[in-house]
Amino acid sequence: MQTIVASSCLGMNHALFSRRVFDVVIVDEGSQVLQPACLAPLYAAHRFVLVGDPRQLPPVVQSKEAR
Repeated sequence: MQTIVASSCLGMNHALFSRRVFDVVIVDEGSQVLQPACLAPLYAAHRFVLVGDPRQLPPVVQSKEAR
């Protein structure tokens, strides 16, 4: 039996997730989440999947130079 755990990227900083490693982490809205917020779940995974849909919201770009 597989266990599924759901959280936001920032919620992964909760003590409940400390010392916890997951087989797979799926990050939805990969183009919307800022990279620093995405690091905690990615470090807690053996494998990860970033999911994004370019036809929904545009990517978040904070750098004026990158725009």
